[in-house]
Amino acid sequence: MHLAGYVFRFVGDSQTRRATLRAGQAQIIDRVEPDRIPMIEPDPNLGVGRVKRVESKWLTFRVAKEPMNTLKLRQAIAHAIDVASIIENIMMGSGEANNAFLTASHMFAGASDSFPTYAPERPWRCLPGPATRRARGCAS
Repeated sequence: MHLAGYVFRFVGDSQTRRATLRAGQAQIIDRVEPDRIPMIEPDPNLGVGRVKRVESKWLTFRVAKEPMNTLKLRQAIAHAIDVASIIENIMMGSGEANNAFLTASHMFAGASDSFPTYAPERPWRCLPGPATRRARGCAS
């Protein structure tokens, strides 16, 4: 697409986007992985700007087959995911946890009391099946 002297070109591969920026073939790129930002920041010819935008990362379950067709197991997994740690250590602070079933940009989004939160002690409390309940000291 051309717009009064500007050329917009989609480059799907993130490594290629960074290479075009370094080579001067692009003046701006987006969607730089958080772990690659430290490679760009020291270059005096380049700058990093951060903008808030919505890009959801999803974890989905194939719920039609065992064992994922068990609600309690899916809930246990959801409570075992340390989202804050993922944002801090994997996304290097470039993210924000959601507290609703819809992303924040959705017009019907809103915090939900039933949205799963990280609770490492909770997943192991009485998962279905007598063996797992006994192993964790839960009542049969």
